[in-house]
Amino acid sequence: MSLKDSPPLKVAVYRGQNVESRHAVSAVVVNSEGQIEAGWGDYKSKIYPRSSIKSIQALAVVTSGAADIFNVSDIELALASASHGAEPQHVSAVELWLNRLGLSANDLECGAHLPSNHEAMLNLLDSHHPFSALHNNCSGKHTGMLAATLAMGEKTLGYTHKNHPVQNYIKKIIEEYCSEFVDSDSIAIDGCSIPTFFMPMKSLALAMARLGSPDNFSEKYRSASERIFKANVENPFFVAGTGRYCTEIMLELRGNGLVKTGAEGVMFAALPRIKSGVVIKVQDGATRAAELAMSWILRELGQLSEDSYKKFSEIELKNWNKISTGSIRMTE
Repeated sequence: MSLKDSPPLKVAVYRGQNVESRHAVSAVVVNSEGQIEAGWGDYKSKIYPRSSIKSIQALAVVTSGAADIFNVSDIELALASASHGAEPQHVSAVELWLNRLGLSANDLECGAHLPSNHEAMLNLLDSHHPFSALHNNCSGKHTGMLAATLAMGEKTLGYTHKNHPVQNYIKKIIEEYCSEFVDSDSIAIDGCSIPTFFMPMKSLALAMARLGSPDNFSEKYRSASERIFKANVENPFFVAGTGRYCTEIMLELRGNGLVKTGAEGVMFAALPRIKSGVVIKVQDGATRAAELAMSWILRELGQLSEDSYKKFSEIELKNWNKISTGSIRMTE
C-alpha cells in the first residue's frame, strides 16, 4: 500500500439522506522497522494516546517480575490493558486480584465512577450498593501498576504521581517501544490521574508494531510483548466488554490483531501478520468515527474481510423509539 500523505479519512453522519455532521480522521501505519507504510491527514502531529496505550503500560506488570511473583493470570493481564465496562466479571476479577496483592479498592487512585456498561450501571443502582474505584474503567490498569509497584519494592501510596518510581519505569518502557524521549513539557494528567505523554503518532504506531512483532527486542521485552498480546487477543471481553468495539473487532480478527480505543477519538492496533501498528486520531475527538475508520483501515490492510467489514461499517442510527433516523458511513 502506498498512501503516504493522503487526505484525512472522512466519516459522515447522516440524518435521513442528508449529511448532518462530518469527522476528519488522521491515521498512520508503521511497520516494526519504523517505516511509515501509509498516512492520512495530519499523521505527523503529536497526540495524547490516552487509554489506547494501556497494553504498552501493562508490559510493566511482566517486566517488573510482578506477573510471576503474584501469579498474574492472562485475564488479569487483559484487565491491566483494559477500559472495561465494570460488568460483574470485570469487577470481581479486579477485586480478587487486589485481594491477592493484600490490597483493596481503597488503594486504587483512579477515582470512582458508575459502570460504563448500561446494564451493569442499572443493576448497581437497583442494588443500592455504592460504586467505587473498582467500577472505574481503568481499575485493572491501576491494579497492574500496584502489582508492579510491589514487585519493585516501592510504596504504593502516590503510585499515580509522575515522579513515582513505577511511573518512571513505565515511561522508560514507552520510550523504548516508541524510540522517542519524553520531556517534561510533554507530560499531562490522564482521566484516571496517571501521566499521559504528548507523542508523535508515528512513534506510537511503532510501539504497537513492536508489541505485536517484537523480534528485534531483547528476550525480556520480546517475551513480555508476546505475553501481553496473547492475553489481550485471547480474552477480549476483559479488555472492553459486551457489545464494545474493541472486544468485537478482536473476536473478528481471531487472534491476529490487538485493537484498543482511547478517549478523544484515539485508537491503536497491533497487527503481527503484517508486522505493523496503526494509530488513529479523530480531529474532533469522536469515538464513533474512530471505530469506523479503524475497520476501514483493517480492511485496506487485508486484515478484515469484506463481509467482516460490513459488520462494522453499516451503522444504522435509531432514536429512543427504535425508529431508524440515519447512519454513519465512510465518505469521500
